[in-house]
Amino acid sequence: MSEKEKFENEFEKEMIDLLVLTKTSTGGGAVVGDFIRPVVYFIASVNLQTGEFSHESGVLTWMAKRKEENWGYNFQSFEIYHIRVRKSMPMPLKAGQSTAWNHRYLVIQVVDKQTTHPQLEALQARLKQPVVIEDAIGKFVLDRKFSCFEGDVNWLGTSCNVVLNTDVEDGETVEKALDVLHMLYADLKNWDHRFRAYAAEKLVEDANDWLQDELEEGEEADPITEEDFAKRIVISMIDIEADGSITVYYNDDDMFWGHTVVVYTDQNRKMKDADIIG
Repeated sequence: MSEKEKFENEFEKEMIDLLVLTKTSTGGGAVVGDFIRPVVYFIASVNLQTGEFSHESGVLTWMAKRKEENWGYNFQSFEIYHIRVRKSMPMPLKAGQSTAWNHRYLVIQVVDKQTTHPQLEALQARLKQPVVIEDAIGKFVLDRKFSCFEGDVNWLGTSCNVVLNTDVEDGETVEKALDVLHMLYADLKNWDHRFRAYAAEKLVEDANDWLQDELEEGEEADPITEEDFAKRIVISMIDIEADGSITVYYNDDDMFWGHTVVVYTDQNRKMKDADIIG
């Protein structure tokens, strides 16, 4: 049995027609051999057999040849489509896996790309309206595709991108992330020092290993101290999750040849880990 057949066996045989209001566009997916398995999220749907409207989010997916144009279906974000699909059979969810994964549909056909429905159109119109938070710290604009607000702030003289994540597409649960940002700013110098010191403690040994790899045989250089490391990294972004956990990103000043230094906290803002990425 091919990988494509195995995948399609995860779905019921019965085909149903849906109207869906997409959230994301075709553009991301998992590579499976010669195939790609795209994933497109939708915000709401209408079952055309029953007429039932649902605001439950879900997933559209299918298998396409990797070289196939638009991977078979060119879905655009925040558009309404009439599609023919097969629903996924229930499966146990892994820790942290979205419940939308049990609301998956295998796309068989895009029947109509220019369809209408009053409830979906009303939701579509609302979701296309801009949502902006004007705050003393900065201005944050909702990006519904990624369920987050984004803006730039002044972090002790450095311009820093801030991402405030929400649980839903229209930003109704941003308050937690915004509260965490205000908590950071209430004691900014202290938090800045804590993030830098933790990154230095966890990664300075690796930084010196990378420094040694740059040197010619027999050449020596002064080692990077934790104090040096903490001073050299430059903050670039803070990503605050809806549960209150934080990820802080730093430019590495070429200590890791241009990679990004990252510090993670848990939802109680306790330092959890530091790493290099990119």
